[in-house]
Amino acid sequence: MLPLGVGLAALGSFCEEASSSIGKREIRLHQESPFTFGLLNATLGVIIGLIIVLFVRQSFVFSLASVPFVGLRMVLEIFQAHSTVKAIAIAERSAFGLIRVLTIPLLLVADVFFGKELGVAQTVGIAVITLSLFVFFLNHGLRGRGTRLVLFTAINAVFTTLLFRMTVTRWNSVEAETVISGCVIATYFFYQARRKEHRNPFRHLRKPIVLLQSAAYASSSIVLGFSLLYAPASVVMAVKRSSAVMWSVLSGTALFHERERFMKWTAAALVAVGVMLLVF
Repeated sequence: MLPLGVGLAALGSFCEEASSSIGKREIRLHQESPFTFGLLNATLGVIIGLIIVLFVRQSFVFSLASVPFVGLRMVLEIFQAHSTVKAIAIAERSAFGLIRVLTIPLLLVADVFFGKELGVAQTVGIAVITLSLFVFFLNHGLRGRGTRLVLFTAINAVFTTLLFRMTVTRWNSVEAETVISGCVIATYFFYQARRKEHRNPFRHLRKPIVLLQSAAYASSSIVLGFSLLYAPASVVMAVKRSSAVMWSVLSGTALFHERERFMKWTAAALVAVGVMLLVF
């Protein structure tokens, strides 16, 4: 089932990049704030999750035994969501994707520590991705606006991913966790958006482009959640982050006209080789 997990992770990554690119454009044009962007994405995630619960899976599994771990993840998810939307607004799209790939080696270490066994090809694939981007960082540096925020999201994602994987494999359904986390994050962003704009932030959903942005993000969250059921967390995060590099470099160069294209595309090509090794 590993190829299925890899495919779902890549698809989820594409949807997330599409949403982030649209959101960055809207924020640049002052059509919405970062908090409104986060609120609308989280809200659509809750709606899609509820639809799946009611009409597709017809189950909502949540165990009280998971409350301490889910509670901890919710706190980390709020920090993650806040930092992510701020970083999307101010950081380069390509740098955003490249820096966040640092999550991969950290998750690999965590998976091995908790007894996960990875194949030789998968291990080599992760190593190729990590090494290629590490060399890129040495050449490119970690300068630029939003770098520290992106670094935080890369490290914090290790803890949120491991906690999510533990609770959905031991106690709760993916749908239940998605809906709960979406409600918590949406509540936080609603407060922040109202405090900043003093108007109803949901008015932005009247615009088709914003609706598309939120739907893409909601789809990415659900697809990536299911991918964790079919592949180790380190592999899922490797595919998510590495494919995000390719999508973000593409959007960064094509839509936002970012510089140093050769180095970024070289890094993206090396990452693609690593992804192929992960599949086999």
